[in-house]
Amino acid sequence: MRKDSNNEGITLIALVVTIVVLLILAGVSLNLVLGNNGIITKAQDAKLMTRAGSAEDEVELWKSDNYIARTSNQATVDKETMLQGLKDKNLVYEEEIDRDNEIITIKKKDGTIVKEINYSGVIINISKTPETEKSGAVVLQVTSVEGLTNISIKSEEEFNSFVEQIERMDEESKKDLIKNLDIMAHNKFNGTNITTFEELLEYYYTKGYITDATEEAYWEKMNDIPDENICYVMLELFYNDQTGLLIMYQVINPDNALSDTYLATLNGTYTFLVKDILTGKTYTKSVEVTNIDSTLQQYYVGLEGASIKLKNSETEESVTFSQAFIIYNGEKVNISDTISAVDSYNYIFCENVAYYLEDIGKTSSFSDFYRRAETFILLKDGNYYIGTFKLEEPV
Repeated sequence: MRKDSNNEGITLIALVVTIVVLLILAGVSLNLVLGNNGIITKAQDAKLMTRAGSAEDEVELWKSDNYIARTSNQATVDKETMLQGLKDKNLVYEEEIDRDNEIITIKKKDGTIVKEINYSGVIINISKTPETEKSGAVVLQVTSVEGLTNISIKSEEEFNSFVEQIERMDEESKKDLIKNLDIMAHNKFNGTNITTFEELLEYYYTKGYITDATEEAYWEKMNDIPDENICYVMLELFYNDQTGLLIMYQVINPDNALSDTYLATLNGTYTFLVKDILTGKTYTKSVEVTNIDSTLQQYYVGLEGASIKLKNSETEESVTFSQAFIIYNGEKVNISDTISAVDSYNYIFCENVAYYLEDIGKTSSFSDFYRRAETFILLKDGNYYIGTFKLEEPV
């Protein structure tokens, strides 16, 4: 009896095709599970991110607790104790700790950095003006740095002790200190914008102070500076009259300029760097800006002669504004009393601001107002407009 051909078993070709399809599916499945973007890799990355976030939270909590303890004269937790606690919780491993730079670096297997955590104990505080209101620009300013050693100079004895401390510095460290001080002194007192030692050499050469723009020529001029003079320069640059302390750090803004202030005109993350002048160690702090509205840039704050005005970006015509502020010594000061007006616009005469700040005790002398770039904030229709200018002292 003949069998029906429809009842025959699976053919060899169909079997081969089935096996090939199964192998392809298996390959796809393995890639989904084990590949670089597979389920296991993503799970490992998520676990690593969670560990890094927890470690950062622990370090920030340690910093905050120590800050509170210092302000209330209580005992603080040292760095090694904190690090051991992180290791005991398996949040950080020994090979991830860089004790020289006081940084914890957590990486993926391919070397990609997941997070760098600074555990220096230094707390950098940054203000945003305006903080949340929509604005065409936002002023970022390092208002204080906690955890760095500042030097008390409240008596002749303390000053002499400070001079002795400078005398004990090794030659290389002292040279680095002199170079940094020289740059900062020129920028503050001569209105320059020098950011590197090479620029300082070129400046000296152009002015005829050194025979050529080399380090050798520079030290021929600078080597005989007494240690006491170095201390006097530091007093001029860093001394705080209210606290009697030398603030022994310098701030480098996101533009890599020696300034504690930065004018952000785009939303994004901005990083300041703080350098300990005596040790040379550096610390960073980033701040997120999210409240810049580009549509508000129809106006801008401009300097015209000796006057601050709010101008229309398209027509360049001056317009009116309702209030005015200045960021002075880290403080937002209302200077609306100095606003002058004409028929179609108003303005601020810079000299009036200098006298006003002196009258209300915000500055010790008229000339202090003109020693650096000043940031002005003008308010119009509920929106802030900001500009920073280096002003010329009237003759």
